Amino acid sequence: MKKTIQTIFFATVLGGLAQLPAAEVWEGTDDFSSAPLSDTLWKPMGKSKRSFQYVYDGQMRCTFVNEQSDQWWAWGKNIHKIPTAANWTVSAEVQLPQSRPSGPAPDRCKAGFGIVALPVGKQAITLKMRRYFDEGTFAISVDADYSPGKDDETLTDTSFCDRYLIFYTHDALRQTDSMEVRGQSGATPPVPLWSQSFRTQLSRSTTAGLGAVVSGKPYWPANNNTLGMDNWSVVENNPDPINLNPQNSTYKGAAYSVAVTGLDLINQKLIGTVALMVGSASATLPITGSIDKNGYFALTAKGTGANKGFGCVLLYDVGTGSYRPMKNSVTAPKQKAIKF
Repeated sequence: MKKTIQTIFFATVLGGLAQLPAAEVWEGTDDFSSAPLSDTLWKPMGKSKRSFQYVYDGQMRCTFVNEQSDQWWAWGKNIHKIPTAANWTVSAEVQLPQSRPSGPAPDRCKAGFGIVALPVGKQAITLKMRRYFDEGTFAISVDADYSPGKDDETLTDTSFCDRYLIFYTHDALRQTDSMEVRGQSGATPPVPLWSQSFRTQLSRSTTAGLGAVVSGKPYWPANNNTLGMDNWSVVENNPDPINLNPQNSTYKGAAYSVAVTGLDLINQKLIGTVALMVGSASATLPITGSIDKNGYFALTAKGTGANKGFGCVLLYDVGTGSYRPMKNSVTAPKQKAIKF
């Protein structure tokens, strides 16, 4: 009954998205109710290829002895390659222990996930919940800039929640990423505890991978049901289209303007409309493009028929809201190309 309630609750938090059929191979959910099913959804990582994580009592659990290194599970049996030129959210539910387990004394534990630009490197964005038994504190542990070494920690507190809901959202259209942590105790609605938004760094690669970790150090008892991860979900989002800041200026005495509107991201391609004006000549054209490795929008438009001769090549930095200097051109019939 507990499992059913938690699953229904978490699906409600996600607005029902977790219940929809996966449209992409990398989308999906795992409530860890079946160890054989989870075995088809994940790939254990680590040099030894031995995993100290396992599915038990409806959650991803772990067991550790003698300071073993964390053994992450990668999302996807062949590691799903999630497009960085797509919008998506990864989320999970984390349970931390209220007290130190009996037996050999662990001093800390954690559970959470990481996002890595592929091919896999040593640096990753991570969002984890930690419990320190000696200090009696809980902490949100994050690394939002790929920096190596110890994660940053925030909101260290002695308060406790029965469950922590953790979210990471990648918005390729706005080139921003965000993290969020919510806490829930009993039947009360989840309460926002912490959130952070920042400019994405995932554009450095065309795809990203996801991994989950549950860890107790230096010892953690097998079949312990106080530490675990549940209700894993990866879903594609569809945010509203955006308008780019217009460009209005003059070039060698000729006034011109460029206005891109209704820019959307469909199948990892940018699609929208551009209104061009050069002197008294004007046209509205469909514009298409992609996101380059710097996160810039590379857009092109070319007029046909009555609009033949109009066109543009644009390179836009959505982070600063401006066009990259001298990387853009606008053409109009019987006029020299305008560069800016």
